[in-house]
Amino acid sequence: MAIDAASSAVFVQGSGVDAATLQTTVVSVAAVGVLLWLAWTALALWRDWRDGSLGLMDLQWGLMRAAVLSLLLIFLIR
Repeated sequence: MAIDAASSAVFVQGSGVDAATLQTTVVSVAAVGVLLWLAWTALALWRDWRDGSLGLMDLQWGLMRAAVLSLLLIFLIR
């Protein structure tokens, strides 16, 4: 985040937190959310495969799509 020194000082004075620290926190929380979604998706796919309502290739394809989407989202939010 590129802001000048005066704006940065005003932001720190008003919020008590540096803008870069706030940005890192927001990006970290979003990345954890994406990884939790990936874990939830993988667990749901595995349960369906275990119950026999999903084939092995469907399980692999679903996991691959979720992983690629997670990688893209994490790349975009960084």
